[in-house]
Amino acid sequence: MVFTVENGKLTVAPKNDPLHEQERQRLEGFMARLRRIEGTGDPSIDADVLMGMTRDR
Repeated sequence: MVFTVENGKLTVAPKNDPLHEQERQRLEGFMARLRRIEGTGDPSIDADVLMGMTRDR
């Protein structure tokens, strides 16, 4: 059994559920992409400046 809590909901699924496996792989891919870009940002950019650069595009 796999227990997952999301948005206050407890989900119970069989351990070898194909949908659970797809979601796990999707999450692993996302986490891998985050690890690749970790530390690549410019720490000298202020958060307000960054928001101004990305807002209303």
